[in-house]
Amino acid sequence: MTEVERLKEKEILMNGTQAVAYAAMYTDADVVTAYPIRPYTEVMDTISKLIADGELDAEFIVAEGEHGQFEAVKHASLVGARTLVGSSGTGWMYGMEAIVVTALIEPQLLQLLGIEHLMIQELMEWSTMTL
Repeated sequence: MTEVERLKEKEILMNGTQAVAYAAMYTDADVVTAYPIRPYTEVMDTISKLIADGELDAEFIVAEGEHGQFEAVKHASLVGARTLVGSSGTGWMYGMEAIVVTALIEPQLLQLLGIEHLMIQELMEWSTMTL
């Protein structure tokens, strides 16, 4: 029985980051890149467990930083892979050079952004400027 079938059969208790990871599983990503940084580390930990358990068939790349992980998903996406990447607000800024170039070539990728201490108005402004 797959994890998806198990989840359909009964209710299970999970926290918000685990729920995000299970939702991301439904994107059927081929390549997932991660760099452990709060607050999204548990999302990527859960996704790596889903991959290890065979519930998600994807390559998991632990990058040296946000710049590297954004570059990895950009190039994987350009050759047709479905990609998933995540970061924090600080990491987003560190990877900005790669993110700007990625936005200009418009690849198809899913990005998670975990922000702990950002005002709602600033978040709304950022959401209109990002991918």
